[in-house]
Amino acid sequence: MNERPKTCACGARVRWEYRGYPPSWLATCESDACGEITRPAGQLTGLEDFLGISAKPATPPWIRLFLKAWSIEGLAWEHWPSPCPECDRHDLVFAIDLAPIYEPRQATLCLNCGMVAARFMTQGHLTDLVGGYDWAAPDQAVVALRRGIKERSERDPDDPTYPQGWSFGP
Repeated sequence: MNERPKTCACGARVRWEYRGYPPSWLATCESDACGEITRPAGQLTGLEDFLGISAKPATPPWIRLFLKAWSIEGLAWEHWPSPCPECDRHDLVFAIDLAPIYEPRQATLCLNCGMVAARFMTQGHLTDLVGGYDWAAPDQAVVALRRGIKERSERDPDDPTYPQGWSFGP
């Protein structure tokens, strides 16, 4: 059996429990201020194995943004017919029109890889800002899309400039 310490790093006693065979051991600190979870040195299994569950993989941030925007009244994603320029997927590229917000005016988002193309109206022409390569350190395209969705969510649906529907076209 692996060595099981009797105290936590904070100095409080720990309470050991085991499950399964061969046993998987886990200890919790008895201090309300700490609550540290410990396993014996050399034991490779962690909390998920001890509880008999598997950790759910984290949802990518672009999927979370897509779902959040989906719940905003009057804001709708439409399938975009062109493939993603980054991963070449056709089926997982969606577009959103943020009118009457102009910064950005529209955007496309690939649900497979997170690529973003934010479209801005500049002197009567639409220009794209492409990004989404690293959502942990968001680039300008990701920041623009987040800001546009946030601003659009704050619009009052009773405002006469609130859009009542539109179409993207290819």
